[in-house]
Amino acid sequence: MTKPKHGPCSLISVPRDSLVQVGDQMLKINAVMQVFGKKELVTQVESITGQHIDHVAKLTFGGLTKVVDALGGVELCYDQDVDDEKSELHWKSGCHVVDGRTALAFSRMRYSDPRSDFGRSDRQRQVIGAIAQKATAKSTLLNIGKLKKVGEAALGSLTVDDKSTPWTMLQMLLAFRDASGSNGITGSLYWTDPGYYVDGVGSSVLLDNQKNLELFKQLHDGDHAPGQWAQPPNNNSYPHTRVALDSPRYRRIVDAWALKHHIGRCAPQSAGNGGGTRDTSCVQPCLLSPRSSC
Repeated sequence: MTKPKHGPCSLISVPRDSLVQVGDQMLKINAVMQVFGKKELVTQVESITGQHIDHVAKLTFGGLTKVVDALGGVELCYDQDVDDEKSELHWKSGCHVVDGRTALAFSRMRYSDPRSDFGRSDRQRQVIGAIAQKATAKSTLLNIGKLKKVGEAALGSLTVDDKSTPWTMLQMLLAFRDASGSNGITGSLYWTDPGYYVDGVGSSVLLDNQKNLELFKQLHDGDHAPGQWAQPPNNNSYPHTRVALDSPRYRRIVDAWALKHHIGRCAPQSAGNGGGTRDTSCVQPCLLSPRSSC
């Protein structure tokens, strides 16, 4: 999150599989804290953004549930029906006021999302924004009992750095609210390859370092226009994944690929050596690991 002296606040997601390097070791950023500690994680984010991090806050999954319940629920929107057993999200397309348990499932679901972790990041930002919006609403601030419950839930679940004060935490909450509003900025880091393979690491997200440095300079200076963006898959997005040709995941991948190239989708056929098929009515992409060829 950024809060410039002048200009819009922003809430930018870091893909959990972003590839980083610590010393001679390559790993995904979601493993940095566990392997090297919180200080190294901060260092990595500062390197990606080119900006100094002033404060750090960590909210547990259980804490999110408690805060949402203390607020009396939050309104979330998603335009697909979902019946996902892994996250336990059961969702009817549209907008709904949900409790803490559903908000948590909404934040965690990715296997039923065609955009996988990128879609999940969008929904996580939506949950944060919904919490911030409702926590700063008059209906909350003027209700002493409710405000106390929300404060107790947040303080019992939130871990912050030693330099944080109640004032900085309030500023943080207001910045989350503003970033999620119509005049704020939300999105994800720029990347060049979301399926970049590294031995010993696996499929990871290769970030676009130069674009991200430029992005955060604009955000820091307050020069970036308000709005939300979602980087579309590039031409190399899908060839780094091998999946069964008759699986639902394959069909989602092909549908997205075909939509991008304005073509129809073929009925799945024999995989052969891993390649797709081609005929006069439609095209299937060749779905391969990085070391394979069509």
